[in-house]
Amino acid sequence: MPSPRPRYRRNPAAACDALTRFFLEWGDNSRGRALFADDKLLPAWKGHGEQIIREWAAANPGTRPAGFWQWDAPEPRDAFREGETAYLERLALLLPGEAEAIEAQSRTQNGEP
Repeated sequence: MPSPRPRYRRNPAAACDALTRFFLEWGDNSRGRALFADDKLLPAWKGHGEQIIREWAAANPGTRPAGFWQWDAPEPRDAFREGETAYLERLALLLPGEAEAIEAQSRTQNGEP
């Protein structure tokens, strides 16, 4: 007779389903009709934010997902005067290897080998 499989309890505060992750990465652009409340997003960000930042930065070097700007940014960024990459460089927030990825991306966009 097979033995029963162990049951694992899910921590709902740390759960990060696809829709929650979407809002953590892209933000709530519902024009005032908040689809997700911070009481669900903030615990998910605290549990998964570092991983989301690493994955986001690997795909989009020099930028950060919406959750970073909402909960982790050490100071507000004036989007009209400073780009994301300049902000991250100024505050030494680039991840290891990210500066090289930004440079490689810049060369590719400029048609350089």
